[in-house]
Amino acid sequence: MTPSYPTLSSILIALGPALVVGIVTAFVTVRLALSRFRQERWWERKAQAYADLFEALFDVQWHARRRIEEIEEGSQFVEGYMQRLADRASTGYSEIRKYAAIGPFLFSSETASRLAQLEKSLDRPSHDADPHDEWSETLDAVTAALRDLRTMAHRDLRLPPK
Repeated sequence: MTPSYPTLSSILIALGPALVVGIVTAFVTVRLALSRFRQERWWERKAQAYADLFEALFDVQWHARRRIEEIEEGSQFVEGYMQRLADRASTGYSEIRKYAAIGPFLFSSETASRLAQLEKSLDRPSHDADPHDEWSETLDAVTAALRDLRTMAHRDLRLPPK
């Protein structure tokens, strides 16, 4: 009896389906991995944008609080302190405006709408307004926005419940 050796065609017929399944599986796996990578990068970018926005809001809020304290209590701060706060607040205002402008691209529509509302309230002219009232309005607007935006960021970033 002679041993039977498989022919090349029978080997290809046996390996063909396995080869096709392997190639399709590899292709699908790579596509899913790239998709997940893009989603994670986008999430990281959104998270950083929220962090930068909160830092800007904090700087504006802190400056407004110190100005109110200065008016109410006649506090005198260390030389240069209020100027540094004013510089940080100025940068903060610019960051808020930047994120209000690009908000619909980065954030949820709810967040973008809230940023537009904040920008409008910060830009509201206050002709002949009492400085204390003006700083109080700024503080109230920023504090309310911080509260609202924290909740929105939590939802937008799909963070686990607090």
